[in-house]
Amino acid sequence: MQRILSELKQYRELLIRARATITALEAQATCELQHGMTEEQEKEFRNAVSEKLELIRQMDAMKLEANTRDLKLLYLWSRLEDAEELKTKYESQIKELQRQLMVYRRNESCLFERPRGDESWKTQCDELEQDLVASREVGLLELLGLLL
Repeated sequence: MQRILSELKQYRELLIRARATITALEAQATCELQHGMTEEQEKEFRNAVSEKLELIRQMDAMKLEANTRDLKLLYLWSRLEDAEELKTKYESQIKELQRQLMVYRRNESCLFERPRGDESWKTQCDELEQDLVASREVGLLELLGLLL
């Protein structure tokens, strides 16, 4: 970015010099000679005009390049913000899954402490395990969808 600014300053200085040369040559065009400018002055004038037009073309190209880079930077910045949002979202989902896993393990340990006749704990553990698997699948599918 610094290089582009430096080049723009150089082109600006060249453009200012070219404009000054053109102004000086235009002032000389009204010389006391009966026929106007000498051949040398006319050649110098035409060269200055050509140089000015070339500098304008180069500055326009550099402005276009700078605008393109700005757009790319804005796009990358928005992608970074999206990634930060996803990170926050999935961190909270991972914490929730870890909490559910702790509950599941606690219930599982209680299951083995209960007599075999009490099947409600086993049913609850099976339901929690299914919820945990489903939550993981949904989170992974969302992550894959956003990354693609």
